[in-house]
Order: sequence, then C-alpha cells, then structure tokens
Amino acid sequence: MNPPIRVLLHVDSLAIGGLEKKVMQIALRLDRERFEPLVSYSKEWGACGEELQRRNVRVERLTPCAPESPGASEAVHQIRRLAPDLFHSFSCRQSADDVWTARKAGVPVILTARGNMRHWTPPGPARNWEFDRNRLTHYVTACCDAVAQMARSVEGIHPDRLAVILNGVEIPHGSGGPALREELGIPAGMLLAGYAAKYRPLKAHEMLLRVWQKVTAVRPDAFLVCCGEDEENRRQRLQELADQLGLANNVMLLGVRQEMPSFYRGLDLYVHASRSEGLSNAILEAMSHGLPVVAMAVGGTAEAIEDGVSGVVTPPEPRALTEAILRICEDPEKRRKLGQAARQRIEEKFSVSQMIGGYESLYERAVSNAPPPDRRPLSGLAFTGSAESPRLDDTTVFVITVGDTLNFEDCMKHLEVQTVRCRVELIDRVAPISAAFQEMHARCATPYYVQVDEDMMLYPHTLSKLHELMTESEPGVPMVCAPLWDCDVERPILGIKIYRHDIVKRFPYPNTLRFEVDQLRKMADAGHHALVLSTEEADAVCLGEHGKHYRPETIFRRWQHLFHRRNEAGHLMWLDPWPGRLLERYVKTRDQVHLFAALGAIAGIAGRAEGGGDVDWRDINPALQRLQYYFSSADGPRDAGTEGAGKA
Repeated sequence: MNPPIRVLLHVDSLAIGGLEKKVMQIALRLDRERFEPLVSYSKEWGACGEELQRRNVRVERLTPCAPESPGASEAVHQIRRLAPDLFHSFSCRQSADDVWTARKAGVPVILTARGNMRHWTPPGPARNWEFDRNRLTHYVTACCDAVAQMARSVEGIHPDRLAVILNGVEIPHGSGGPALREELGIPAGMLLAGYAAKYRPLKAHEMLLRVWQKVTAVRPDAFLVCCGEDEENRRQRLQELADQLGLANNVMLLGVRQEMPSFYRGLDLYVHASRSEGLSNAILEAMSHGLPVVAMAVGGTAEAIEDGVSGVVTPPEPRALTEAILRICEDPEKRRKLGQAARQRIEEKFSVSQMIGGYESLYERAVSNAPPPDRRPLSGLAFTGSAESPRLDDTTVFVITVGDTLNFEDCMKHLEVQTVRCRVELIDRVAPISAAFQEMHARCATPYYVQVDEDMMLYPHTLSKLHELMTESEPGVPMVCAPLWDCDVERPILGIKIYRHDIVKRFPYPNTLRFEVDQLRKMADAGHHALVLSTEEADAVCLGEHGKHYRPETIFRRWQHLFHRRNEAGHLMWLDPWPGRLLERYVKTRDQVHLFAALGAIAGIAGRAEGGGDVDWRDINPALQRLQYYFSSADGPRDAGTEGAGKA
C-alpha cells in the first residue's frame, strides 16, 4: 500500500469564518488512510485552530515572505521539514509569497484556491502578483463556476489547470439547545430574519439597514439579527446608523458566534446583502437548515439558489432586495416551500461529503500526474542505429527531454537511422538544465558520451563523425563541439557535443545562466581545451538540424534566453540584428511563432533572468504569461509542470 499523501493546507487565519471552517472541514474529513493533513496559518489564531489541534491535526504558524526578505529562508526550511507532497493555499493575501515559498521548498505539487470574484479590482488585466502566483501553481481550485470563469477570462488560466469544487456544508440533524429567538428573547410574533457576515464594507450592512427601514415601514413586526467578526469598529458605527434610522427595536447586531446552528434555528428568513461573493457558506448553511433565502445575484449565488424554487435571487440593488423580502414576508406557505427545496438542494449538490470527495480526487490526480525526476518517456529505443550497424561500446548517447513530444519523437527517429550503434539513455524532466547536464556525469559508464537535446535532428553519420573526431584528438581534449544548422536563424550554430568522461566529470556544472561557458573556462584553466569546430558558413560542416518544431511558447523562451545570455556575458554578438529581423518576419507572415519570437527577444533585451541562475523549465515564464493576455498564442497558456523550455 502506498503511504498517505501528505497535504499541507495553508490559510491566513484560523478564527471563525467561512473560509477557515472550510479548510478545517477538509483537514478533518480527508480519508486518513489515503491522506495525512497538515495545516499552516500566517496571521490570526482562533477557534478553528483549537478544534484542529483537539482533533489531532498538526498545525503550525507559517509566515511566507517575499524572496528578498530576511525571513524567506526560514519559511522555506519550515516547509521542507514538514515535507508535504502537496501544498494547497487558501490565502487571500494579494501576493505570491506563499506559493513561492512552497516552490522554493521543493513541494512537488502546488495548488491555489479561488474563493471570490476579484472584488479588489473591476474586470480587466490581471495584476502582476496574480501572474506571479499563477506561474508557480500547478492547479487552481474554484469554489463555483462563476469564479472559475473569472479566473479563465481575467487571469488567462487554462481550463486544464482549473478544478471547480463546490463548497459544501454539513446537513444538520436535531435541535440541540435553544434557538436564537429564545436565546435573545425575541417575541414569537415577530418575523425573524438573519444575516451572517463579517462587518466590512463588502458585506453591505449599511445598505441592508436602509432596506430594513423600508421593510419595517410595511411590516413593523420584522426583526433583523446580524452576526459576524468586527472590522475596524464597524459594528459600533452600524449600530449608530440603525438607531438613526429608527431601527432600535427591529435590529440587533451581534458579534462572532461559535455555534452557528443555534443562529439559524428559529429564523423565519435568511437575507444576504453582500456586494461580492464566491459561493457563500452562510447561504449554504441557511439553506441546509431549511430556511428560505433572499440574496443578491453576485458570484456563485445563482448557482446555489434556483430562483423561485429554493430561494429568491435579486438583482444587486436595494430596491429589488426590499421588494423580494416584503413578498416573502407576506407569504408563509411560500417560505415553507422554499425552505424545503433549499434543504433538498444542499443534500443533492452542496453536502460536505461531496466537497471532500472532490478534493480527494483532485489531490490524488495532481500527485499522480506530477512526474518524479527520474520518470522517463517510453521511447522504445535502447540503441541508435540498426542491429547490423557497427557497435560503439565506448560511447553513450544521452537525450535530454523536457516533454516536448513533437521534437522528442523526431529526435528519436533520427537516432534510429544512425550508421553506428550506441546505447541511448534518457534524462527526462530534470531541472534546471545544468542539473540535467550534471546527471550525465553521474550516469555515464563509458569513456565517451554524446549530449543530444530533444530539438536536435542528427544526420545519419553524426555519431560516427563525432566519435572519429574525439578518438583522433589529443588525450587532454575534454569535448568536441560540432555545428548544427539552426532552422530558426538559418545559420550554423554550436550544438552537438561529445565528451571525454574521465576529464569532464571532474568539473561540475554550476547553476548559472552560462553554466556551459563557466565549465569550459574551468577546464581551460586546468589545461584542458575543447575542440570547437567553425560555425562560419563557408567552413561549417553541419551534423544535423536544430529547432524544427517550435511553438509560440518555446520560441519565446528561446529568444528571451538568448538575449539574457547576451546581456549577461557580453558575447553572442551575432544576435544584435535579429530583433528587427524577427519583427520583419512577423509583419511578412503574420505567423504566431514569429510574433512570439520577436516578443521573446524584446523581453530578453528589456530584462534579466530572474534570480541569476540557470533556466528552470518547470517555471511558467512571467513575461510570457503577461504577454499572452494581449497576444493570443495558438497553444494557449501552459501548465506550470509541462511548459516546454525551448533550449538554444
């Protein structure tokens, strides 16, 4: 039996609130034979944290910091000690610090949650922190279809990375204690309505109080009870407003309640006036208690309530809300039928067991789809050439692949028709690229090895020629590098290499943008000079082709990386005329590949590589993510775990 998947659920606060209770439910209800839940929080401790600890769930305070902050390494080390298989952030902070910390800690799978409709800004281009957050995320969970649609349209998240898992609530059974009416001493003849929401501007308590003034003008027996966490002493100011509106005998504003079932019991009606929602847990809880609900049509509210069947959904404006409340107040039979249908809808679609099942399925799928570093594609090719070809037992061919299927398959076909027979080994999805090169040092068991990128299509005689060049060179030559014809720039470039293993293994590859150049310099300082064949077109003898199958994303990365290297190293002067040429290509052809090549060159010229280290192909490129919003590529946004690297 496989060990349980260790899931780290991260949230800002563990006080009482809809999101906090949701995270608590997930941690408590995950199948312990399949999952080991852990919970971290960054700010406020509270009742949810105490309940988790009482139920033996490990809880730790985790304070993610920006990469350049002094506390960043401490948070990274803390996650490494917890060693989760999956990190799921439910944080509402407007930053990417938490997912950056998990990524830096090496968590294999990272998920983020969307629980609202981006109420901080109207629909439009996503903010930089959203792009940064998304590029570090493998999957995004949305609490309803409306939130998922917003994430697709505004943030450009690909549907394959989005999972809609509807919020779910417990189905109450039995009474268990006094209901709200008895607790507060509200007369039995009063029509009692409730609203559960944090006292903050977004929840529109001021508007609801003004609505209630109009309701009581028609129904003096209508009583409203609100409860929730206070924010910046708003509850006191709201009480003052209620008094000014003449509602002292018709409105009561309570604080946070630990036991919400007693709040819903005894209500005749639940109203929800929030200006913005994802999928309100308070609405679902009220429906689960068999209450008729009147709510404004924001976010996923209309997904929870079937208007006129299991509640009433109004346009998001005060007059419509007032009229709907008055209609329901005047019709007790209608309230009864709506309440019955509401509870039935929760049982059918919004139960907590359905929600937990959705998360369990996603977590298992996400972890199973995350390729371990040593997973290799099933190429079926163990040797180059045919069985009758001359055999070179002293040479291994290493093929480096990042999962670019079209290039990889073409590369392997060219290896099948080589004129000599060499063992083939795959280095699959090892990142950064310098680590993939270092892997060749660790795995090579022959005097020589050839490094082949998956975007190299070698001519039939290539391996034979490389072997000849190496065996005829001086014993101190560590590497021979021969030209390939680059199909993108239409000129010879340095590409295919054969190495003398007993020399190069003594010079590890550094994690730098120029890792190959730095290794060559160290070998030269030790007296080992590589044999680099000419790339001048008059003299070059190309041994294959490079870059035949670019996509918009991979060509963007290629040109951006080339100009990052140009900026960093001050060489590659042949690149200088190419930004203009790439723009001319696009103007002439209107080909998306040429457009993204030009955009990649511009991005590389305008900025430096993030972090100063070698390229990690697992990272979604932030510049590419932002440009894709304005320039639609043929392939659409790429998954954080599968986007191609586009090596030069």
